[in-house]
Amino acid sequence: MDRTTISEAWAAQAQALAERGVVACRMCRRHEDLEGALQLWRNGVIVYAICERCSVSHDILITPTERGTEIRAKRRRPILLSSSGGGL
Repeated sequence: MDRTTISEAWAAQAQALAERGVVACRMCRRHEDLEGALQLWRNGVIVYAICERCSVSHDILITPTERGTEIRAKRRRPILLSSSGGGL
């Protein structure tokens, strides 16, 4: 599957969930109530949704383009892979 197919599948699923008052976070896939997520809608169709937990830890840039809307997210802090305390 290419990125376009995946995005279209997410959008179809997200629209079905939104009609029931729920959205799936685009980053962690967790389901949240509409009130618990940041959402981007265009012409009555949900384009993007991110839960509060993910939105707190990421800087999100939404840019209109000729092809549609480009959304990029960047973590605010590095990811800690191990906290074993042992030094290298």
